[in-house]
Amino acid sequence: MRSLPTPQEDGNKVGQSQFSNIRELSDEQSFALKSILDWVDSNRRNRGTAPYVTLGGYAGTGKTVTLGFLAAELAQRGVRAAYATLTGKAASVLQRSLAANGVFPSYCGTIHRMLYRPVVDDETGAVTSWEKGRIIDADMIVIDEGSMVSAALLEDIRELGKPVVIVGDHGQLPPVGEQINLMQKPHLRLETVRRQALDNPIIALSLAIRQGEDWRKIVKASSKDGRVRHAPAANFSDLVLQEFLSVQDRPMSDDPLVLCGMNRTRNQLNQIARLKMRSKPLNVGERVICLKNQYFGKMMLANGFRGRVTKIGVTHSPHHLAADISFPDEGLDLSRGILSKEQFGQDKAFQSFKEVSPTFDRWEDMGLLFDYGYAMTVHKAQGSQAERVLLMAERFGDPAMYQRWVYTAVTRATDQLVVSF
Repeated sequence: MRSLPTPQEDGNKVGQSQFSNIRELSDEQSFALKSILDWVDSNRRNRGTAPYVTLGGYAGTGKTVTLGFLAAELAQRGVRAAYATLTGKAASVLQRSLAANGVFPSYCGTIHRMLYRPVVDDETGAVTSWEKGRIIDADMIVIDEGSMVSAALLEDIRELGKPVVIVGDHGQLPPVGEQINLMQKPHLRLETVRRQALDNPIIALSLAIRQGEDWRKIVKASSKDGRVRHAPAANFSDLVLQEFLSVQDRPMSDDPLVLCGMNRTRNQLNQIARLKMRSKPLNVGERVICLKNQYFGKMMLANGFRGRVTKIGVTHSPHHLAADISFPDEGLDLSRGILSKEQFGQDKAFQSFKEVSPTFDRWEDMGLLFDYGYAMTVHKAQGSQAERVLLMAERFGDPAMYQRWVYTAVTRATDQLVVSF
């Protein structure tokens, strides 16, 4: 069990140090907080089908601060809330933020772990499937990073029969494969960027992007040694290569988040990052990412989990690689995992096991779907943050959606941002 940081440590670790001295909410934040608490009280009085309420907040508007005040107020009122996010890393950040507000809930983790439980074969002890039906020991549920929640996942959450508060950034992209963002039209909004937040040039840049300003001009004018800086697109490959030359000898926490728009670009950047390791398909220390929700024993591996290879095993199948993988952000370790060899280096995840071999009859024959995890698309990186972000701001798609894409990418950085175009 990892120890929780003090409130002072928390401010720096989650990149919210600009809010560390805030003790009072703005009128906008106070209205949102009171509205949610009134809604909670109404739900407790009128038991029945539990609706949900959404709170949207742009970067720098104090969404995290408001959520902290809400959690403290709920705890003071004796309302037991379960807190959940889509990714383990986001859950870890949320747990530290709650601790900074003196709140230690009985559950703060991923949505998947909150919702689903493994179905185990009595004879073999193997997990045969996952099913809904966990019992949540809480009066209500609070979801953070709500812009990542799909319609289907929201329906599963609502089936728990608990009031649900969903907090997210309504400026971000919708979940992959969906045109509508749950946070696109939130019931309550935080839209005024706090004065303290504008001291952070990353927040200031995100505001300029939302307001339709020439963000490229702003980036180019930024100081070369500042928190936001420009790097010509021709130099981006060299930047990525230098970042990962010693990757095998360091923890994942030292990695920057390397972001791009298209899977083809992601694949190319992954190959550049592992230039010194290409002699083998997989090496100890390599970064890998899970591409499909799947299970291994009693462990659920969710799409987007990023890990570090700690051991290479032996397999006699030409279609497989064997490896142990540590997922520090999720607090999980995969032992003796059998991975699909063919998936590595592909632009897209396989949609059928028949794509790999006509002899395969089930997904288990194929192996777990992983790829190299040095670079990520911005869609895949939603819910993640890093101290340093390297962004290849390649142009694509509809201008309005591209603006959301750039905003989402920029707000993944907490301390340093390098933008190439």
